[in-house]
Amino acid sequence: MRRLLAGLLLVGCGDAPPAPVTWTTADSAGVTIVTSLEPAWNEGEGWELADTPSLSIGAVDEEGAALLFGVGGATRLDDGRIVVLNSGDGTLRFFDAEGRHELTAAGLGQGPGELQRPAGLARRGDTLVVSEIFGQRISRFDLEGVHQGTMSLDNVRLNEAVDSQWGCPRRPEATTDGSYLFCAGSGRPAPIVPGVRRVSHWLVRATLDASVVDTVGVVHGASRELLLGPQGSAVAMGGTPPEVYVGDPASFTIDVWANGGGQMRSLRYPAGLQPVGARERTFLSERSPGYTPPPNAVYAPNLPAFQLLVRDATGHLWAVQHEEFWPGAGVAQVFAPEGHLLGRVALPPRFRPWEIGDTYLLGVTRDELDVERVELYRLDRR
Repeated sequence: MRRLLAGLLLVGCGDAPPAPVTWTTADSAGVTIVTSLEPAWNEGEGWELADTPSLSIGAVDEEGAALLFGVGGATRLDDGRIVVLNSGDGTLRFFDAEGRHELTAAGLGQGPGELQRPAGLARRGDTLVVSEIFGQRISRFDLEGVHQGTMSLDNVRLNEAVDSQWGCPRRPEATTDGSYLFCAGSGRPAPIVPGVRRVSHWLVRATLDASVVDTVGVVHGASRELLLGPQGSAVAMGGTPPEVYVGDPASFTIDVWANGGGQMRSLRYPAGLQPVGARERTFLSERSPGYTPPPNAVYAPNLPAFQLLVRDATGHLWAVQHEEFWPGAGVAQVFAPEGHLLGRVALPPRFRPWEIGDTYLLGVTRDELDVERVELYRLDRR
């Protein structure tokens, strides 16, 4: 039996009109389904970012330490310092709260404290964790850049497609129970419509000492045959106890799983989908001149609703739209911890958030020449 509830309470004060219902909830076999009908924020409400960054790292200095290439992650420490994983040379670069370079740790290599093809950065407490695709390893560093140890995931094949837009978390998502979420090797391609397949990936939870290696679930990857469709699921993690968020950009559905597996909630926003039309088809031909799609290729019915998911420090979930398909300044749809849509927050152009705190967004931008900068923006949660 399905039970439907109004998403907002009525305001019963005299003859005052009831508040509009902007979301509904339903129970389906123990899974709570939250369907947003429209944003809960009214016109003029919502959160805003500052127009300009309060910190920008990316200019060439005397030592060249602020010249970034292949940023694989960034985090802001409690004392205001910024740590950047520069995957291009395998270094962890530490900057003070004003953006001045303090020290550089690690580097590419096979020796102690060196990294092999680093892919992502996570922080849990006083430990920095770097995932390494080539060596199938995770390495730990303290907050001063001192190497604390390396663990080989011999029984876990980390996926080559490490970016969240390809269906796997780019960084090892840290949980509060001491474990980390990785994307394991590709499974068999699964058909989604006749002639169109999407490769599946395993989401794996592992502890740093390899005492727990557990499969959380399966997510969809990319499809070569689906033109203008999503390149995979988006994955995020967080909360106490830890929760795993797996988003399907094709349907604007975000499923919430327990850390040990088992679905708890499903967040849906069907009104946020934009159909693929003539303009989008023209965009594809202009972006990739000379590209010949597979013979069985079909156009996706809708544009990908988002590119990545980020859970912020207050429990809100940000679904960041794919700017390639949504031109102009970036946009994130923000969902409340209970699962309903609050509204949109405008992001700077070509900005990818890595970490969202209570009062800031930290991420990487690329200019027209693809020069990378790590930037910090003030967030006003009005």
